Amino acid sequence: MEVYRKIGEHFQCRASVSVSRTLDLEKLLKDILSQIDEDAFSKCQAERWEKDKLIRQIQRILTRKRYLLVIDDVWKEQDWKFVKAAFPDNYNGSRIIATTRITKVAKSCCSNSGDQLYQMPHLNVVDSQRLFFKRIFHSDNSCPPQLEKVSARILR
Repeated sequence: MEVYRKIGEHFQCRASVSVSRTLDLEKLLKDILSQIDEDAFSKCQAERWEKDKLIRQIQRILTRKRYLLVIDDVWKEQDWKFVKAAFPDNYNGSRIIATTRITKVAKSCCSNSGDQLYQMPHLNVVDSQRLFFKRIFHSDNSCPPQLEKVSARILR
């Protein structure tokens, strides 16, 4: 998200969404629409648009704009294909950043030879523990004494 915040201001439209294991394409498209055009999103809610109309509306909004989309946690190649189909390739510097844990899915997200894959290095033990404690216990370096053994097993 740090990259999204840093470079997002250089784009006319931007959105950041998470796919997760089970794709709900309609919900995902509505989430994107709500971030790129609030008025269109309100109309979509009132009229109960379905997927096809959502896709057409997103394409219409983004066609002549430079946009940044972060699609987080893609689990299946097929899910990526459904999501990607909604976005125009308008050759004006727009970017789509997809994240996944699965190499095969990451490779399917590349649409041309200029696309880049970046593989995140694994965290070391100290950083893993710090991240875990911060997310679970809201502390960089401690957990409740009664959970120390369980935390140690999880972090192995």
